[in-house]
Amino acid sequence: MIKKYISYTIILLFGIIYGFSIHKYNIFPYNYLKKIVKFSSPNGNALLTNEDKNYGPWAIGIFSGPTPPFDLSDTGIIKNPILSYKDITDIDAEFVADPFIIIKDSTYYMFFEVMNTKTSQGDIGYAESRDALHWRYKGIILDEKFHLSYPYVFKWKEDYYLIPESNNDLSVRLYKASPFPRKWNYIGNLLSGYHFVDPSIVRYKGKWWMFLSDTHNDFLNLYYSDELIKD
Repeated sequence: MIKKYISYTIILLFGIIYGFSIHKYNIFPYNYLKKIVKFSSPNGNALLTNEDKNYGPWAIGIFSGPTPPFDLSDTGIIKNPILSYKDITDIDAEFVADPFIIIKDSTYYMFFEVMNTKTSQGDIGYAESRDALHWRYKGIILDEKFHLSYPYVFKWKEDYYLIPESNNDLSVRLYKASPFPRKWNYIGNLLSGYHFVDPSIVRYKGKWWMFLSDTHNDFLNLYYSDELIKD
C-alpha cells in the first residue's frame, strides 16, 4: 500500500513539473495540441486559417482629429489599413497589432506585434515612414520561444529601449537597441514570476512608474523603481 501511494505521488509530481514546462517553455506536445484543438491566441481571440482571413482579427490604420483626441476619423489622405498581414514579407503572418511609434532623425519608426502563423505566437516587427502616413515594412526584430506583443518603445538618455509583453514567459523583459532600430539585446527582467500583461512605463519626478495588468483579472497594477536597470 505504501509503495502504491509513493508511485501515485511520483506520478503527480512529474505531471505538475511537466505541465509547468509545457506551459512556460512550449515543449512537446504544446504546438501540436494547439493545432488540434485550435487554442485561442494569448490575447483571447481565436486564430484564423489562411482560408478565413482577410486582414485577420486586426490590422493597423491611421485616424486623425483635434487635440485632445476624442473625435477621430479616417484621414481621407490614404487608404486604411496602412499595414496588414499582407505587408509582412519575411514570415507567414496571421495579423498585425499593438503599434508603438517613436521618432528619430525625422523618421517615424513603428514597432508592432506580428502573429506568426507557423508558430502561433507573436513576434515583433517594425516599419518606417517619413511622413507618418505611408509606411514600409522592414522586418522582424524580436523572435523568442514564447509569445511577444505590445512592444512599448522609449528613449532614455541617449539609448532606445523596448519592453514587449511576454506574459507566457512569466516576465517583463527589457531590451536595448544596439544599433537602433534593427538590433535589440535582452538586458534582463524588470519583473518575474507572473502573467504580466501590457506593461507601460513612464518616468515622473525622478522615478520609473510601470502600469500593467495580468491575465486573471481586470485590475490595473502600479510598480515603481528609482532606477530603470538595477546593478
